[in-house]
Amino acid sequence: MGKIKTPTLILVGGNDHFAEGTRDFVKQCQSMANKIPDSKLVMIKGARHGIFWERPDETNEAILSWLKEHD
Repeated sequence: MGKIKTPTLILVGGNDHFAEGTRDFVKQCQSMANKIPDSKLVMIKGARHGIFWERPDETNEAILSWLKEHD
């Protein structure tokens, strides 16, 4: 992951700890963010694994904000 040269946005639900098969997806995303240079981790508060459905406004805002930063 350290070889990734493209700015990277990592989105995760702040409560995504027990989605089937993930074994604490929040920790996995934090680990990825630490290993990918120029990455940004955004945790969507109150959301679990379905951030796009559970918190669509916050998710879209995070994506749009990140895209504006990298325009």
